[in-house]
Amino acid sequence: MVIFGTKGTNNTQTQTQVKEPVLLSKPRSVQDAASLLKPHRHQLQLERIKELAHVPAYYYEHFYLPALESVAEFVQLLPATRMVRFNKTGGLLDFSLRRTSETLAWYRRENPIRQKDPEKISQDDAHMTWALFSAALILGLGYIPTQYW
Repeated sequence: MVIFGTKGTNNTQTQTQVKEPVLLSKPRSVQDAASLLKPHRHQLQLERIKELAHVPAYYYEHFYLPALESVAEFVQLLPATRMVRFNKTGGLLDFSLRRTSETLAWYRRENPIRQKDPEKISQDDAHMTWALFSAALILGLGYIPTQYW
């Protein structure tokens, strides 16, 4: 099985989009979230996200972690073709995790944690943290169908 994407080139004379198949990488089997998130660099990002989210363990395990696992299983080992640094096997997952942790880090710089106990954070702070986390995590996933299907 060969996986093909499309590469667009503009033809300035006719202003039409010409598509040609591009081999993405050698075919790989579908992996589960545990194996995709197993590398040390991903574990470091997951720890950072958990720390920056500053939510009770129950919320992290039942809301944040399943979202992270779902995104990992969706993107698999696809490259982030629009980002040179992440245009490699597994780059889209790397980029999603990095963007999520950087977004939460920015939020924490602007809104420092006032309650040391995650159980006592305000509902507004919990909602804003979730909104930023989920938006950063899924940003750009729409590129997958446009790039590869």
